[in-house]
Amino acid sequence: MNFNLLAPVLFVPSLVYLVIQLVRKRPGRDTVRELGWTLPTWRNLGEAALVLLILAGVATVAFRLIPPGALQGEGMNTAAYTGWSRSPGSLALIFLLELLNRALPEEVFFRGWLGGWLVRRVGFWVGNTLQALAFLLPHLMLLTLTLALWPIIVLQFVAGWLQGWLRWRSDSVIPSTLVHTITNVLGALPVLG
Repeated sequence: MNFNLLAPVLFVPSLVYLVIQLVRKRPGRDTVRELGWTLPTWRNLGEAALVLLILAGVATVAFRLIPPGALQGEGMNTAAYTGWSRSPGSLALIFLLELLNRALPEEVFFRGWLGGWLVRRVGFWVGNTLQALAFLLPHLMLLTLTLALWPIIVLQFVAGWLQGWLRWRSDSVIPSTLVHTITNVLGALPVLG
């Protein structure tokens, strides 16, 4: 498993925003709420479970549209797990790696900082759609591997939008981070031994 060098960079805008707000003597509690760094309620976690089920359905359709073998290309994130066992220990390690390497940094940046800022400026519907489109941009690189991966692009947009909705509903990036991590782990299952 390669370390995602971009992961630490995705925390920088939130940290800069936090420092600026603290220098301005703004209450830290308001700033961390704007960044989505709060604890969700149990209801929010239930909403996350619902979003996970919806994404599982969309993913099932998307993956059926992709030719066999296209998901196991060398450029795919899941390629690093090829041949790993389906043991509880392997799944726990994949969960931890996906959490730290992808899901948490991306959620802190896209849903926490960018999504929070956009929703405050232009409202939920437009702001959340814009952050989902921004989240989609780096995922367009998948199409350079093969155009057959186009269904994943649709899935990424839907996931970005629904995870943004979770962040908006909960004022927390935790539910969306959990959904993001679990969907990444589920995406790795086809390549496990």
